[in-house]
Amino acid sequence: MGDRVLVLGFKTYDFKDEKSGKQLSGGKISYITFLRQNQPNCIGNLPIQIKASKEMCDNLKALPGIYDIQYSMVPGKNNVPQLEVSNFNYVGEVELDDLFKYES
Repeated sequence: MGDRVLVLGFKTYDFKDEKSGKQLSGGKISYITFLRQNQPNCIGNLPIQIKASKEMCDNLKALPGIYDIQYSMVPGKNNVPQLEVSNFNYVGEVELDDLFKYES
């Protein structure tokens, strides 16, 4: 199961939690889907941000880029099934520079 998405970027972290003393590492990946919002209070394509492993972030080849996103079914609260992002498969690079050129 999957969708095609535009991955905008990611941010990784690696630090020691002061309270527990545990080393925490991972990342957050931001992307948008090509499905428009279908709610009265939402317009357009809102960005989505997920928690991810540092390895998942490091495996993204080109950013921004088009990726096929893969989901896995995992047990959620009260063992209710929920989808979780399991992988991003690279499709192609996207050049956004031209979108931000403005001539008056």
